[in-house]
Formats: sequence, structure tokens, C-alpha cells
Amino acid sequence: MVDSIEGFNNRRQFEKLKESEDFKFVMAFGFGFISLTLMGFVSGFVLGRFALDWTEEQSLIFSLFTGIATLVLESILMMFRLGKWEQKRAADKKLYKVE
Repeated sequence: MVDSIEGFNNRRQFEKLKESEDFKFVMAFGFGFISLTLMGFVSGFVLGRFALDWTEEQSLIFSLFTGIATLVLESILMMFRLGKWEQKRAADKKLYKVE
């Protein structure tokens, strides 16, 4: 009966909030994860080639080491972010009294 009145349906408000936050989370952290991983590989190559004055082959190998290290670090950080995200989601469920 009160589903059509704004402010009375906590489940509907929670679903709207959830969809909006999910989109923002995916865009922000997904884009960051991909771009930082790419930059890890690129910066390893540039550091080896131009700063350390190594050959191209040595720089490519160094790029693999820096890129893989960046990928592992970003994966660990993503796990922490997802943990915080789940805690926030649980707090929102309590706030909106949604089961």
C-alpha cells in the first residue's frame, strides 16, 4: 500500500542505492586496476630501457617482473577493498532495515 510513496519503501531505496554504488565501484576500481597494471608493465620497460640503459630484451624481462609484482599488489589491495565494500553494504542494510 505504501510502496508508491517515496520514503516508505526502504527496499526500493536500497536497491536504487545499491545499483548506483555498484556501478561507481566497478568503474572506479575496475578502471584503476587495469590502468595501474598496464602502467606497471610500461614503467618497468621505460625504467630498464632509458634510466638503467639496458638492452631491449633486458628491459622486457624487467617489465615482466614489475608488471607481475604490480598485478599481485593490486590483487591484494582489491581483496581489502572488497572486504570494506561488503562491510559498507552490511551497514547500509542495517540502516535501511532490509533483510
